[in-house]
Amino acid sequence: MESLLSKYKLKPNCYDEVFKEEEQYRSEYFMIDQLLSKMDFKTYKSLNEEAKLSFLNQGITYALYTATESTETIFPFDLFPRVISSSDWEVLEKGMLQRNKALNLFIHDVYNDAKILKDKVIPEALVKTSKHYVKEMEGFSPVGDIYCQICGTDLIRHSDGNFYILEDNLRSPSGVSYVLSNRVTLSRTLPHLFQGKLIHPVSQYPNELLRTLRSVSPQQKLDITCVLLTPGQYNSAYYEHSFLAKQMGIELVEGGDLFVENDFVYMNSIGLKKKGRCYL
Repeated sequence: MESLLSKYKLKPNCYDEVFKEEEQYRSEYFMIDQLLSKMDFKTYKSLNEEAKLSFLNQGITYALYTATESTETIFPFDLFPRVISSSDWEVLEKGMLQRNKALNLFIHDVYNDAKILKDKVIPEALVKTSKHYVKEMEGFSPVGDIYCQICGTDLIRHSDGNFYILEDNLRSPSGVSYVLSNRVTLSRTLPHLFQGKLIHPVSQYPNELLRTLRSVSPQQKLDITCVLLTPGQYNSAYYEHSFLAKQMGIELVEGGDLFVENDFVYMNSIGLKKKGRCYL
């Protein structure tokens, strides 16, 4: 039986994350070799199709928009996992924490002392003419001086083998639901891959997200109502909105479901109005 990667060829001038050289796996991919060396292409393709069918049955999709129509598409899934070693992850985690701290300090400075603008490190006009600049935030500091509790940072690995950041998505980061769904699907399709391995879990994310939402509330813990605000079912990320709301056990609402009366936010429901201060 010919193994799945027997004809795989390294590309010149390109950092290969799986192989050091021809047919020699990097240490973090040894466990993949043990699995795939016993699998032919036909079996792999069949398992991959099963995984895609599972995505379809669960509604794990996103929408692609053109000028005339929108198309619901299964989120791309690759049965071959990308492995990041614990040593690489320690460096990435430390860098991400440092970077997000710097981003929050930058936003706080812009809306308060504005030292970075006065010192002309960044042109003031570049910041204050942005359509996303909110003048009403000047002089205001949120709980803990944290403006961005959640950040979606896009990472790549370059030809030199080092990680680089393409961009930081602060306003409405999305995509984590696919990470969680991918892990579940992979563990069900290739269960042997996880047996006896020290693989960092990702399933705790919804609980951590809910804890983060609750942490920014000035209310007492027992008086906090969190909701997840969505533009609606035709939004490209609606699957993610519904998935996370369900995992966190909170309401999924649209703008029309909320209204303010006597300084309280109300949420329409089938029964009585639910009063409280909602944190979106």
